[in-house]
Amino acid sequence: MAGPFNSLYPVGMTIAPAPAKADLSVAISASIDPGAAERMMLVNKELMDHYGTRYVVNPDFPPHVSLLLSGAAATALPDLERLVKEQAKKQKVIRTNATRIDLDATGFLRTECAVNEDLKSLHRDLVEAFKVIHEKDPRVRASDFSRWTELKFDDGKIISDSFKPHLSIGWVDSDNASPARTLAESILKVPFEVELRTLDLVEVDQRNQLWRVITSVPLGETCSGM
Repeated sequence: MAGPFNSLYPVGMTIAPAPAKADLSVAISASIDPGAAERMMLVNKELMDHYGTRYVVNPDFPPHVSLLLSGAAATALPDLERLVKEQAKKQKVIRTNATRIDLDATGFLRTECAVNEDLKSLHRDLVEAFKVIHEKDPRVRASDFSRWTELKFDDGKIISDSFKPHLSIGWVDSDNASPARTLAESILKVPFEVELRTLDLVEVDQRNQLWRVITSVPLGETCSGM
């Protein structure tokens, strides 16, 4: 989940002029099928062994597709859990393709995922539902708070870039970026199919180390108590 907002922050969300800091950082993400997850953990381990990586993928911080990333008030958690359960119930397992390996200027490597109608619809529905909850008590993550004046605004609303789902591979020093990309390409052999299996509400941190699953719901499963 590189970058503080990327395309994951809700589009057009109205934020108070002096936003409060978040009690916690949360992500709504999708877990992926075991085969694709194994590929991502393998390439991350190879990068670690050869070049070192500041972004580690393993069973404790599993491969995932981030759909939304934000600060939240602790009191919003029940509503966020309900949101995830309701949205997961409406969906089915989503299939997409990891299409290419992207390398940014900081040495962060990721595989881009094709945005099909199912994935686009899920993202749109999550954002719209999240806006309603967030606007009751707007919160900004600590790392974003310091960048508040740098964010793009339009009539008091944060405007995000286009939705760019991806699977994170690793984060290497810039001197090793090119050979690391070549190694990743030789292992992953894109394109390959990826299935999104569950919708997860997760507490995260700013260092890509904490991954505490608050609730996880299989896509398309009817939830008891809904």
